[in-house]
Amino acid sequence: MALTTTIDNTIHIPQAQDRLDVLQKIAYNERHGLFHLDVEADAPTVPIDVDKLDLLNVKWTSKIVNKIANFAGNRFFKKWQKDKAIYKGTTGLENLQGFCGSAMVTCNHCNIFDNYAAYLALKEHWTKRRFVLHKVVREGNYSYPGIIGYLMRHCNTLPVQETDQTSMRVTMETSRAIKTLLSKGKQVLIYPEQAMWWNYKKPRPFKKGAFHFAAKNNAPIIPLFITLKDSDKIGPDGFFVQEFVVNIHPIIYPDPANTVSQNLNMMMHTNYQMWKDTYEKVYDIPLEYTTMEMQYLDGCLD
Repeated sequence: MALTTTIDNTIHIPQAQDRLDVLQKIAYNERHGLFHLDVEADAPTVPIDVDKLDLLNVKWTSKIVNKIANFAGNRFFKKWQKDKAIYKGTTGLENLQGFCGSAMVTCNHCNIFDNYAAYLALKEHWTKRRFVLHKVVREGNYSYPGIIGYLMRHCNTLPVQETDQTSMRVTMETSRAIKTLLSKGKQVLIYPEQAMWWNYKKPRPFKKGAFHFAAKNNAPIIPLFITLKDSDKIGPDGFFVQEFVVNIHPIIYPDPANTVSQNLNMMMHTNYQMWKDTYEKVYDIPLEYTTMEMQYLDGCLD
């Protein structure tokens, strides 16, 4: 018998099997402490031609494609915002008061388009100029078909992956691009949890990459944590459409007296504690994992 979502105790809407499969994988991975693994049935990754990458849009052709992609992306996301998710606003904007410099932006990864919610939240602060949020994405996202793949490849995205020699070249190009962007006062979004876990509300233990980029480039961290709530809409997948609230935390600055390694660990653990506190405050429950092996109390996978 198919599982359903019930409205008003009378209407039963079938839940999509692919979403049920994802929720089952999330539950399995949490039990086994595999917080960074993908749970979506994505198509195989098509390797990126590193020699054709132009991550900073230096070529005039890249500039044109980037402008077209961002225009198309804004229209696409506005429709998505209307039909499939609800951005309810931002808390903590006061934590950005007076700030206008470069930063690594961290965010939990709970929806394929949560980067747009992060963009909308930060845009409320950067109102006096055109705001561009650069986004670190997995190399496999470049393989997406259709409009999603087009946006993934051309809307200020920076691919990373660590599977083979070619992918390491991709990551090196992204590392150089991040260094350049931060030196120019730009903001770069990265997901320290790594994989996207659909509608997962808990903060997950971090991988170190996001904080390595920040510490190595002497850049601060702007921690964002998205909290979710069922709306009164049912999506085509048979699940309640989620209301997004983007919570902006105090900026975490590297300590000039620390080494890169010390700042990496300090910023990572501070970020995790902020997310943990917000999770427990908003949902009014303690943060607990079903993990059998360990509890990840320090918030770090590595």
